[in-house]
Amino acid sequence: FISKDEIKSQIQTINEELPGEIVDLLADNLYSAKSRQYLDLFIQRVKESFTLKETETGNDTTRKSEKKNTQEIIKQLHGNICIFSHSIEQLMAENETNLAENLQRHLIRSLCTDMCDAIIRELDSSANAKTGQLSIEERNKIIQKMSEPNRSQLSKVNESLNGKNVDTTLTRLEDACSELLQLILKRPNKKSEKDLILEIREKLKSKLTDEQDPAMILHLTVTLLFYAVQDGRFIHAPGKSVPALIKFLSKILPTNINQRLHEMQ
Repeated sequence: FISKDEIKSQIQTINEELPGEIVDLLADNLYSAKSRQYLDLFIQRVKESFTLKETETGNDTTRKSEKKNTQEIIKQLHGNICIFSHSIEQLMAENETNLAENLQRHLIRSLCTDMCDAIIRELDSSANAKTGQLSIEERNKIIQKMSEPNRSQLSKVNESLNGKNVDTTLTRLEDACSELLQLILKRPNKKSEKDLILEIREKLKSKLTDEQDPAMILHLTVTLLFYAVQDGRFIHAPGKSVPALIKFLSKILPTNINQRLHEMQ
């Protein structure tokens, strides 16, 4: 014979936070059965259901956290692309066409591509098997296996990654985020742009403070000098563009600074 109190005690081991009225209700129903075998089976089944629920809850929490992290990465990339593209537009306006085109291609191949890969990885976990940037072939292979509208939207983005126009690529990335991830990306206003520029500046200052490699020191120095002379604008430049940037800056910087930059090359 099993007492009602014993039944209640065993129910409480399932979940200590169960309300008393639920415990009493279950105990009443189980007590009427007066079957130890039935009680043991019930306890086992309920424990299994709680374990399953906890696992599902844990997986759901992890997934939500990963999605939030991905969205933050995409937002950060989008903001930086907007900041750097403004500098390219300024160079175009100053007839620095070759330099602007090189920076434009680099921005597309780097941050725009990273943003595209982040979208793909959010939609297809198989893309996470490879770290770093996906190749054009890898990206296209994953995209072609997707259903619509994912396939057509991302095919447009992937195609634009071979282009030379940042604004076209950025618009397609924004459309893909909106349509496929329900993530609306707004281009920075004056206030948010100022905040982004400040964040970029602080990161560059920190990098320059800790950097030991002479080539990277020159690269970071030139980037910050560009910021200093171009009304607080930043560029995202590859190392091979540093000489062209030094040549561009030489028109504005004092002679002694120009001389020092040439010595550092």
